[in-house]
Amino acid sequence: MLESLSQPVISDILITKKLPGFTVEPSMMFAYPTRLADLYTPDVERIYLPGRDSAEVDVTLRVHTGDTGPRPASSLKLKAYQRVQKVFGPISTLDYRDKFIFDCRFDADKNIAHVIDHTVLPVLFAQKSLSEELGQEIKIHVVLRKRASNLARRVYEAVGIPGIYTDDSVTGKIVTVSTSHLYSTIPELLNFDLGSQDTPDLVFVPRRGDRSITNNEEVTTFLEQKGFVTYYFEELTPLQQWRIMRHAKVIVIVHGAASAHMAFNRVGLDNPVEAGGGVKMLEIFSPAFVLGGRRYLAPILNGRWCAVRGQITPECLRSIDFKEWGNDLSPLLGPIKQPFKVDINSIAMALEYLNSGQVV
Repeated sequence: MLESLSQPVISDILITKKLPGFTVEPSMMFAYPTRLADLYTPDVERIYLPGRDSAEVDVTLRVHTGDTGPRPASSLKLKAYQRVQKVFGPISTLDYRDKFIFDCRFDADKNIAHVIDHTVLPVLFAQKSLSEELGQEIKIHVVLRKRASNLARRVYEAVGIPGIYTDDSVTGKIVTVSTSHLYSTIPELLNFDLGSQDTPDLVFVPRRGDRSITNNEEVTTFLEQKGFVTYYFEELTPLQQWRIMRHAKVIVIVHGAASAHMAFNRVGLDNPVEAGGGVKMLEIFSPAFVLGGRRYLAPILNGRWCAVRGQITPECLRSIDFKEWGNDLSPLLGPIKQPFKVDINSIAMALEYLNSGQVV
């Protein structure tokens, strides 16, 4: 059993909060040169991304004493195992009734973006809210599957959240948070003491495997000649990744789960400057997997964001624009996973745009 923590005796708790909205400034995406605009003179596409308002968010935090139930059966193997368990008797229940419990087994624990966005932020938000409500420091235990990934274990350890690793039911003071859209809380919740480490101002984070860049050596050479330092985050611990991101002034990153680490940047928060004077973020996207979620980080971090999109292929276009959306269209299948080519000039134009605010 985990070390006992002194927690208050409670019945049910209901806390409601309204998080402020914010404005996402207009930006640009620079796409691979194409002949669609001019058959004889292919050029980089300059795509205007209008500004948008992110509405205020109503958050409800609930605490009740009860059981989590067993881990949700997401695979046939686990479903069969749970059926066999029921035949031989009731599912075992771990007794943590004096602890606050947040069940994280509803989401993937091998994806760092899911871990940070969907569980770490809600748990930190709940800890802070409960501590304020009850007048003492509250610690929440997270429940993860018995064979949780080493990545998830390292993340929760690094942010000081204790874990319970089981596929069975857990009794405790169950905490739920109504939404994971907690971007506006990032500056206060992720303001950790990460220790000292000399890290570069200019950082490039490529990918290996799915959605990697086919001309990665060319892109790396181009950026390193401009002073960027290349890091493959697959080779680093979460704490090392956060330290690198914390003080980076310009981040070029191939979109993927690692982009979640940008939330730990403090350049525009620790040293307040004019609007948009913090970290500059350039996301490089597969043409089949463009997502705007990290764009919402820019105003929260007092920074700027823009994007580069790789070369569109016939397979990619058929998959995302000429195919009926449904269960057969998944980010884990087909062209969405394929490596892609990036145009160096589009990266140069994006960096110029981040520095000057002017389209070139």
